[in-house]
Amino acid sequence: MTQSELEQAAQAGQIETVQPSVTQNTQSQDINQSTLLDFLPVLFGLRAPQKHLTAAPTFTPKTFLEQIQFVDTGSEKDLYLYFNNAWQKSTLNALYSVQRDHKSISLPKNTITDQTGTTSIDFTPALIIGILHNQGSTTPIYFGFWLNSSTPYESSPIPCGNRPDSVTSFVGPDSSEYLNTLSFSGGTLTYHYKNNSVTTDAVVELLIGGS
Repeated sequence: MTQSELEQAAQAGQIETVQPSVTQNTQSQDINQSTLLDFLPVLFGLRAPQKHLTAAPTFTPKTFLEQIQFVDTGSEKDLYLYFNNAWQKSTLNALYSVQRDHKSISLPKNTITDQTGTTSIDFTPALIIGILHNQGSTTPIYFGFWLNSSTPYESSPIPCGNRPDSVTSFVGPDSSEYLNTLSFSGGTLTYHYKNNSVTTDAVVELLIGGS
């Protein structure tokens, strides 16, 4: 068709104009958009329990889930986290290392001079709470706290009810009745005590916590 014939056909309305197709652009946009299918591997990983390892991990994780590993060697249960380009161990056994014990220490009547006593503890105490009461009674009279450190700390007794505080450390009303000067070494707790009463035995309950 010559240029003259093309112009005549256009004037007669015999030429149809066709718009460019946008299918290719739409397909290109769809490729760049994420769908739920892209996240299915992650979702399936979150739904299933993670299996533990039997030895410390040495591989380099490729996903967030791989950065968290549970290890059970048979003797220890540990949690490993990967960050700063290295595996870091967080010991789960420490959650179960807290131990406790209870001792009843008798303060016999007519103990008019300072005496030394001992009792065994199978772990290192970190805190001891003392509760003094009379023999045969469950009513506490005095409370006291002992903290084990490089310089062991004994609190002044904490009064119960309307009973006054006192000057002797740990538990006891005064220098006539007490249990104090606690020390711990080699599995043995050493203490001093006195009870000048001529009629009543006393008892100190020791609530012991440590690791």
